[in-house]
Amino acid sequence: MSERVSVIVPVFNGEAFLREAVESALAQTHPPLEIVVCDDGSTDRTPEIARSLPVLYLRQENAGVSAARNAAIGRASGDYLALLDADDIWFPEKLAVQLEALAADAMAFALCHFQFFLEPGKPRPAWFRHSDPELPEAGFFAPSSWLLPRPIWERVGPFRPDLRMAEDLDWFARAQDAGVRRVIAPRILVRRRVHDKNLTGQVPSPQQAWLNTLRASVARKQGRA
Repeated sequence: MSERVSVIVPVFNGEAFLREAVESALAQTHPPLEIVVCDDGSTDRTPEIARSLPVLYLRQENAGVSAARNAAIGRASGDYLALLDADDIWFPEKLAVQLEALAADAMAFALCHFQFFLEPGKPRPAWFRHSDPELPEAGFFAPSSWLLPRPIWERVGPFRPDLRMAEDLDWFARAQDAGVRRVIAPRILVRRRVHDKNLTGQVPSPQQAWLNTLRASVARKQGRA
């Protein structure tokens, strides 16, 4: 397999952050083949900003982040799929380090560590309970830290479009249930922006969404018993 990487960027009303996210992808030491931005029905200046950038721009009626990612991946032509949320930022060596980590295991997908940072001038959201905003976290459930070889994506399948929360946990659980391996680059390669519009803060009961996902994983395992 070659090392052609498609960057997948779902966005909804991301005028404040989209340019910085895309620029972090363009600044990679391993340049991506393409950047596919899927606009999930934004009502702000997101379309104008996206069209000013060197990206493949798609637009759909608002259907949620899962549908936006799936649509972008459907148009991507790379052999690897690198997910990047429109309010996050990659370190320049992110793709190169993860590709190197995958060189020894073609049937795995790569993760890395991420670091939160508070958007300047914004109050700490109620959902963000970390006392230290610069605390590094293992990037298991942060899509911006994922690099997926296309055969892995095809094996696990798309994000569930009916899920607007915990869709990443659901995909991760399905990958684990399918026996897909993962490798973790032991470095902080992603900065996750914390602000008042994070999706996590928009969902009434994220704990229930996570619990439903775990129950579905248990049901899959029992179905194979």
